[in-house]
Amino acid sequence: MLEEAIALDLSLTQIKQRVSDLKAKTGEATAPERSLKSRVDAAYTRVKKSKVWDDPKKQKKLEKLLAELEALAGEGLAN
Repeated sequence: MLEEAIALDLSLTQIKQRVSDLKAKTGEATAPERSLKSRVDAAYTRVKKSKVWDDPKKQKKLEKLLAELEALAGEGLAN
């Protein structure tokens, strides 16, 4: 986990959330909604820092995934 935190330049909050998620997987209770939200937040942070912006194929896939997320959240309906 330490290597991943360093490689992804995770914030203290993100590290704490990952520890919490790990504890949840090993049997300790946590709210599933919180875990899902933290995963979305972490994915967003990783995408912002990734090299997806330099790769047209990855940009196209990201655009498709973003459209799906917007539709799921109801944002895509207004367009």
